[in-house]
Amino acid sequence: DHGEGIPEKHLSQITEPFYRADSSRQRNTGGFGLGLYLCRLIAEAHGGS
Repeated sequence: DHGEGIPEKHLSQITEPFYRADSSRQRNTGGFGLGLYLCRLIAEAHGGS
């Protein structure tokens, strides 16, 4: 993995729907900010946290 990573100050919020740690990159990367939220819902549905 050579990505930029997620700043620590955003870690508690990244699984919220429509949250984007860096909204200035939205035009370049696309997306709606739902990916990690959906992952959280799936994990919780299977008893995870």
